[in-house]
Amino acid sequence: VIENLAVSPSDYDPFCITAPSDARLPGGGGQEICDLFDLNPAKVGQVDSFRTAESTFGKQRQTWQGVDLTVNGRILDMVMLQGGLSTGSGSTDTCDVTVDNPGNLYCHTEEPYLTQVKFLGSVSLPWQIAISGSFQSIPGPAISATYFALNSQIIPSLGRPLSTRSLAAVNIVEPRTLYGERLNQVDFRVTWVSDDLGRSRLRVNFDLFNLANENTVLSQSNTYGTTGAGWQRPTSILTGRLFKIGAQLDF
Repeated sequence: VIENLAVSPSDYDPFCITAPSDARLPGGGGQEICDLFDLNPAKVGQVDSFRTAESTFGKQRQTWQGVDLTVNGRILDMVMLQGGLSTGSGSTDTCDVTVDNPGNLYCHTEEPYLTQVKFLGSVSLPWQIAISGSFQSIPGPAISATYFALNSQIIPSLGRPLSTRSLAAVNIVEPRTLYGERLNQVDFRVTWVSDDLGRSRLRVNFDLFNLANENTVLSQSNTYGTTGAGWQRPTSILTGRLFKIGAQLDF
């Protein structure tokens, strides 16, 4: 880690901003966000750095606790089922870490228990037909909101403009507290195999992906900007229902 000896935590001035009012934000927005700091203009550009051990600045703590359950079974060599669930919660604490900027906003975060469920199975039927399918349910993507606070909003609290910028980028959603819609997906396959071709074998697959035709958002924009116009705009969604027929001939 590189430390700048020319500045210290006392060289940073604190300020607050007011989050915009928005029904999509936790609590409807409008809350005051403090523990933000800006370097004193007299210290801008002063650099006197050296490399030192990370432990010099305090301890960072990360923990996780959870449970994994799995199942794997067969019935009369006709039915196969395997899968399970995983659930757990993690936390990160960097409140003891201080380099230059003394800000501790969101230095301790805890996520709720996030559960993943995944199963797949198959059934062998007469006439050399097999039916198989899979199901997965996983938590939605974490949502943040990078808000751009202008100097005009900061000056009443800071008492001056920002020293090197015209705006401050602030996450107005506490990390690991807001998540998108869960992804629930079912895929299905029917396979027919023909051994009546002498030394050759024909396999025909009928696949159906995303059986329920879900349109779950997989990722979204986390930039709130100054107006929130593009916040949570989807950047990728689950591909719609897809049917596919395939054949394979071995000879």
